[in-house]
Amino acid sequence: MNNSLLNKLISNASGVLNTANQIIPLYNELKPLFKNILTIKNKIKSLNINKLFQNINTINHNNKSIINKKEEVTNNFTSSIPQFFL
Repeated sequence: MNNSLLNKLISNASGVLNTANQIIPLYNELKPLFKNILTIKNKIKSLNINKLFQNINTINHNNKSIINKKEEVTNNFTSSIPQFFL
């Protein structure tokens, strides 16, 4: 075997090992984060968001009805001036 070939092989193997030594701890730190993200995603999928929005819209619609009824009551006023209709 050639010395230059052996040097290139050792140099490349050293580079791969250095990269692996940096990536493995990073992976171990990020693994719980990814696991939590997947858990949160699954919980959001199990939550029926459309039903939640329908409930919110129903509540808002009911509140608007109450507000409109209150406005109708406040707009009625009596006057001592006679009104004539044609």
